[in-house]
Amino acid sequence: MKTFDKILSMDVEVGTKNLDEVHLWSENPRIIELLSDDNHLCEEDLERAIRKTKGYKKLKKDIAKRGQLDNIYIKKDGTVIEGATRVVVLRDLNSENSSDKDFSKVNVFILPKDISEEDIALLLIEIHIVKTRANQWSRFAQYQYINKILKDNSVTQEFIAERIGKSASFVSRANSTYEFVMSYINYLKKEKIFNDSDSCKKNASDKFTMLEEASRISVLGARIRKATTSPDIQLRDQIFKMISNGTFTDHRNIRHLDKIHQKPELWSSLTSASSLPNVDKKTLVSDIINQLNISETDILNSLCRINSLIDNHILSDNEFNNETEVLNKLNNMTSKIVANTTPFTERKYNLITAIDKLMDISITDIEDMSDKEKRKIDIFILNYKNMNETIDKFKN
Repeated sequence: MKTFDKILSMDVEVGTKNLDEVHLWSENPRIIELLSDDNHLCEEDLERAIRKTKGYKKLKKDIAKRGQLDNIYIKKDGTVIEGATRVVVLRDLNSENSSDKDFSKVNVFILPKDISEEDIALLLIEIHIVKTRANQWSRFAQYQYINKILKDNSVTQEFIAERIGKSASFVSRANSTYEFVMSYINYLKKEKIFNDSDSCKKNASDKFTMLEEASRISVLGARIRKATTSPDIQLRDQIFKMISNGTFTDHRNIRHLDKIHQKPELWSSLTSASSLPNVDKKTLVSDIINQLNISETDILNSLCRINSLIDNHILSDNEFNNETEVLNKLNNMTSKIVANTTPFTERKYNLITAIDKLMDISITDIEDMSDKEKRKIDIFILNYKNMNETIDKFKN
């Protein structure tokens, strides 16, 4: 018996098969992230992987109560192209034999023998990627399948984009994101963060949203996705390390990495402190992001508070025990401000400040100065006169 399949726009056979007449597809995108790199996976390995998927338990309860409602799609040779979870659920219910229902057979749509890879791609895209359907794959699985069919030249970016209602650039990003995730898995293996390949894939699946966010960063994202030079590889591995050790508890915080990287002190704090075992990473990231959002008004208000504290301290007839250290910190703040403006501003600022201070000097202050300090002032005044005379000659 045949029926017209609306997704494929072709006739397919309708039938029933014994459970041992169908076999699971080792390249099933739903479970590919849970499989080891072993090329000799048996049917039991695939079944174990399917039992770990999120929808397995819910579907098992549903089929146990109502039976199989939707046919699965198989090739002529019995390979299950779509519906692997239903097959495993039926096998498990059949072996448990806990009810009067017959779970020994599976309802199938048998695909034509000459069906193209493009038609198979169309089928899986429509069922598992198009947003209106309930049984979507994870984004990890979706991107993996997009990467696979593009590599196999089964379909074009434009074909996928049209079917899922997205742009070709979205498909391109999905493809590059998956390759970026694979780079993360290779990093985990290289650094031996986990003992086996399965754990590396599981971690990548768990961190997928973080990795996708990192690959999309406007400036750093382009560098770490390609990562062909030593600096870019080092940068990528720094970000991989932070993602793997749980530095980020909210994927949205990764969006700030561009700005953090532009400030060497903050980047150093983030990359070094996040590696320490006893650091509260959530607080660390939050503090660094807060520093990014400090405005000039915030700085002025803070300086006013510091100035008020110093005034109150002095008015209370207190003395600084570490006067030199206090003055050095104030000078250091001044230097940082002027050093980040236009060229030569720091020298000009220092000159004006020095002149202002000299104008306030009294005879008593000069009498208290050492001979060495007086010689420095004499040298400064002499140099100033010589430079001024040179400038006047040049003008004339």
